[in-house]
Amino acid sequence: MYVLKRDNFLATLFFVVIFFIVFDGVRNNLIFSPYLSLIREISLLLILILGFIFRRRIDKKYLSKFIPLILFSFFILCLWPITIFLNFSDFYFVEQEFGNKFSIYYKHFIFPFCFLATYALLKGNDLLQKKIVNIFVVLSSLYGYVTLPLYFFPLPFFNEVYKDYGRFGVGYPTMDGQVFILSLFCLIFLAKKKIIMFHFCLYGILLGMLSQNTGTMYVSLLLMIIFGTFLNFKRTLYIVLNLSILLITSVFIIIQNYYDLYIDMSKVFLSKLYTFIDSNNVAIDTVSMRESQYELLNSYIKTDDMYYIFGVGASSYVENQFLYIKTAFGNLGFLLYLISLTYIFIITLFIENKNKLKIIFLYIIFSLSSYTLLTIYFFPTVMGFSLLINILYLNGKMKPN
Repeated sequence: MYVLKRDNFLATLFFVVIFFIVFDGVRNNLIFSPYLSLIREISLLLILILGFIFRRRIDKKYLSKFIPLILFSFFILCLWPITIFLNFSDFYFVEQEFGNKFSIYYKHFIFPFCFLATYALLKGNDLLQKKIVNIFVVLSSLYGYVTLPLYFFPLPFFNEVYKDYGRFGVGYPTMDGQVFILSLFCLIFLAKKKIIMFHFCLYGILLGMLSQNTGTMYVSLLLMIIFGTFLNFKRTLYIVLNLSILLITSVFIIIQNYYDLYIDMSKVFLSKLYTFIDSNNVAIDTVSMRESQYELLNSYIKTDDMYYIFGVGASSYVENQFLYIKTAFGNLGFLLYLISLTYIFIITLFIENKNKLKIIFLYIIFSLSSYTLLTIYFFPTVMGFSLLINILYLNGKMKPN
């Protein structure tokens, strides 16, 4: 009875977690967003508390992978005086200040513990892992189907400003695009769906992805198709076929009914394409925008060796995870973070696990996402990657002969 109640509670808790992984971008555009954020943070706190309670499930070999990241977290903890006492509003670039510096400071500290906690809760519970995969795929496909209706006919509790130029997304397009990438990965490599349900989910996810119209998502999708061609050719072929059909039909419908929006989306798409060719001649270059955010901060950091080594605190604002760590926690923190990621990647190369290549692929997608997102700060990316990587790791463990 105790085990049944515990499993039911965990299933409910992870349903809430997955709900926010999928819909957190939309949540940010609702007038009652702060109340939903509270529920999201409570669910995350419960995951961490339960992970600590069941910490004995974490085997030493798995824990050893995260030792450098844990050291990085405690290095951040030692920098609390900078985060608390240094405010950019005291200087000349107020627009470069992060809104809630304590929140982002806390999220960076708990990053490795999110992986360890989810591992502890998922270990030995195959049914829960299957539920997580299925719920993630279904909710993501439903989000894809409702994106366009919500864009044109928003609900009354949406904020006045919720649309991005050249995109049909109703949340945070860059983040939502990567969430759709993760759900597509689930559908192709983890979910077991009958053919009709598979195509229903696939079409919804692809529709949601195209609605976001982001460069990071397009590059991730291309990598997914290349990777999937070798590991699951049949399902990857379905991606290409459905994507082709969806592109032809949607472009035709949009041109016929929303020609101005089609022009805007085309401009954004072509700008992403041209960025890879020659970023100096692109009108809409968000990669350079992120670099300029860093250069503005770096011009101040150079004025003091202490800032150069230890950073200027969590309130610095750069929409690039690597550059953010470099400015917020200094070159020493940046070095520790790079060592941590490199260490995890190398360890993964030599583990005996049937899903090793898939885990490495997710690490690559995480790193790619970090060029345009604060992947450690955002709930969907942290929890999405930690859940999928742990499920792959647990399902692929080699049983001793």
